[in-house]
Amino acid sequence: MYTVREAKDWADSLKGDLQKAFNEEGLPSMFYQGMFKDIMNAGYWLQQALRDHNFSEDEIKDIQFKQGQACFVSDPWKTTVDIVNKLVKRDTL
Repeated sequence: MYTVREAKDWADSLKGDLQKAFNEEGLPSMFYQGMFKDIMNAGYWLQQALRDHNFSEDEIKDIQFKQGQACFVSDPWKTTVDIVNKLVKRDTL
């Protein structure tokens, strides 16, 4: 089981890489601030965590879309960690 602290520490350790990945997405810089930054970084963590558990890239993209939506109504990091933990246990969302 993952924790929010582990996820945030992962993002903190890769700040420069995450900023670079965001820039490569071609989105306006205003989206990499505040809550949007947390949603994006949590999404990058989700991507890596699911790759570590052998999810396909198509599965990951679908899950990231749902993760982004869910993060707008709740804490992005807690929401994302909960999603990954459920999926890793192979529970349904």
